Amino acid sequence: MTLGSSWTGAVVGASVGALIGYLYFTADGRGRRNEIGRALDRMGVEIDELRRLWLRLGRISDEYRQARTSPLARSTVFEVKPGGGAA
Repeated sequence: MTLGSSWTGAVVGASVGALIGYLYFTADGRGRRNEIGRALDRMGVEIDELRRLWLRLGRISDEYRQARTSPLARSTVFEVKPGGGAA
């Protein structure tokens, strides 16, 4: 281990320790921790909604693809009535 890398590790360790001390042992840090927790909760809800939207779009895409390729679906969707109008 070189002298430069040991100093880097010490600085990073001290910074992380200071951040943890601030977040867990000060009133202002507790407030920040609560803000971060609420933001993470909101982000989790948004990600879940995005996942459900993605799954719904996949189902819609599959239904559309099946309707385009299925002869039965095409015949019922584009069926022409005897009078010349569409069904």
